[in-house]
Amino acid sequence: MLVDRFHGQNWFFEAEVLSSIGGKKVKKKILILLIVVFVLSISSFTFAVSSLHLGSSGVSIELDPASKADSNNRLVPIRFISDMVGGSLQWNSATDTSILTGKGFKLQAKNGANYVLINNTPVHAGAVRIKNGQMYVSLAVLNYVPSEYISVDSATGRITIGRKQNWGTERSLNAAKATFKYINKGNLILVNQSYPAGKGYSPTSLSKLDGKVPGNKSDLKLTAEAANQLVQMFKAAKKEGVPGLIVTSAYRPYSYQSTLFNNKVNTYRKLGKTMSDAKRLAGRVVAVPGTSEHQTGLAVDIFSRTLLQRTKGLEEVFDQTREGKWLIKNSYKYGFILRYPKDKQNITKIIYEPWHYRYVGKPHAEIITKKKMCLEEYIEYLKKNRRIEYTSETGETFRIYYLGNAGWLSDIDVFTTNGLAVDASSDNTGGLIVTVKIDKKPIMAKK
Repeated sequence: MLVDRFHGQNWFFEAEVLSSIGGKKVKKKILILLIVVFVLSISSFTFAVSSLHLGSSGVSIELDPASKADSNNRLVPIRFISDMVGGSLQWNSATDTSILTGKGFKLQAKNGANYVLINNTPVHAGAVRIKNGQMYVSLAVLNYVPSEYISVDSATGRITIGRKQNWGTERSLNAAKATFKYINKGNLILVNQSYPAGKGYSPTSLSKLDGKVPGNKSDLKLTAEAANQLVQMFKAAKKEGVPGLIVTSAYRPYSYQSTLFNNKVNTYRKLGKTMSDAKRLAGRVVAVPGTSEHQTGLAVDIFSRTLLQRTKGLEEVFDQTREGKWLIKNSYKYGFILRYPKDKQNITKIIYEPWHYRYVGKPHAEIITKKKMCLEEYIEYLKKNRRIEYTSETGETFRIYYLGNAGWLSDIDVFTTNGLAVDASSDNTGGLIVTVKIDKKPIMAKK
């Protein structure tokens, strides 16, 4: 049984894998590296449990052990090359050929051949063969792969991505471990018209707000973490002379959102609008069922108690009250953001709602607020940069990693050698966001 090992700065997943190549299904236990600098291709694999490793050096992979005896023809899994270029991997059973397609790069490897096709040009780079259920090509092929992060140590048969490692694959890491469950329902999930939560989505756990913060109705709930931070925020506001905050809405199940939306549609229908126009107009002020953040248990509507007595509803003038101004200035300190700013309506597709706050956690709320972004922009910012480092107002330093095509994961263990992972969340667009609080004294590998 072949075990591929990946080590280093970025990402490892330990999993039971069921792969299918050439019509043969092979079950094996592997360590799969998810590298921050490229997008993981998962078209040929299905994962069960996962283990994620973050470190401070490079990344390496063990080659096919049988190939180490021949220094001129070391073999590397074509899947690994696919991961490096962020490509997609397909199998043509009729021709026994693996086809790897990436940005500006195409590799075709036929089982048993002594060459590969790179961008349709034959490259004589040693043997191509299937071993233990996956396709291997010569190490020499890496000389043609468009990546600046690769170095090859022919003496050890180790490929390194990023800076050269100061430990080998045979040495264990003294890493800090953090476990995250239901990351597909995490704090950074994006829910909007383009990325709905779906009818079956519900938070994993909810905490009642009754008796903890003022509310205009009973049975108000948020996720436990969001609820705890909301309580702390209300206490801080009261301590600073702003006691008039009140919660008017929190978690809403799909069924309740459907009722709200249909009622608004009927209102427009009574005004003579067609059904299509009524739905379009209703969608501007009431989220279409499945697209409401309230369904996540992370969104809360907060208003002024005295203003609510006068208006009998939520109005934009709230941002001119003491309560509204305090929230705009301080909410990020407790992990909340103003979700639908006035100048972001063309992005969020939702009208300005100065009462609607969304929990995203620390330090994300601070970054979003300081950079004057909405959540959609922040997700795109992370996608583009892949890894950012941020020092908060309180002096804590965080590294935030974005990994594309990994949002399908549910439960993971995160191992870090440079601090402690404090959050992991799917973004609901296919990506995974891991937040690491950096230790000033990084944990080093065991010797």
